[in-house]
Amino acid sequence: MLPKRELTDITPKSAVRHIGFSLIEAAIVLGIIGLVLGGIWIATSSITQARKINDMASAYLQIASNTRRLIPISNYPTTAPTSTYITNTLSKAGVLPGDYAINTSTQIASGPSGANFRVFMVCWAGSCPALGIAIFGPSSPVVATNMTIAECNQLVRKLFALDRDTSNVISVQIASTTNVNYQLLYPPFNASSVNCPSNLSYITVLFQP
Repeated sequence: MLPKRELTDITPKSAVRHIGFSLIEAAIVLGIIGLVLGGIWIATSSITQARKINDMASAYLQIASNTRRLIPISNYPTTAPTSTYITNTLSKAGVLPGDYAINTSTQIASGPSGANFRVFMVCWAGSCPALGIAIFGPSSPVVATNMTIAECNQLVRKLFALDRDTSNVISVQIASTTNVNYQLLYPPFNASSVNCPSNLSYITVLFQP
């Protein structure tokens, strides 16, 4: 009798099946996963950035609105050039959002977004009286704010968009460290014209009192 042969001896090599991924297949799958995760991260970052800018612009407009209800126009200065800081007054009256920290000596407020600002009543030539909010930039000699140039452009444009129905914004002054009047914007505002400088010092928004 002939000896039995092992099954593997007679099984064709073409019939042997490989179980699992090859290195090329695994690399393709990992690449696809990376692209999906990267897209999710970019989308999440964009949404977070948009929410941050919207919250900042909404907060400034709300502060201006609350201040108009709190301080009568008769309390504003009428002799140019005059300005009076009122950040502390607004903080004590509960006008500023509760999550904003106040430096009472400098009357500068800082919010969760990282932007530092100061609120004041002003009488300037051509804008008397007016309510002002000075938002400090990354190159400000007063206090630096962690604000990118892209965020500056987006913030000013968002202010324009949110103020379109109320028309409470009188003007926007964008100052660099070398030119306080780097850009002066008046209504009707053109969002495409906003161009914050790389050495941004501050943004001053004047509102109707």
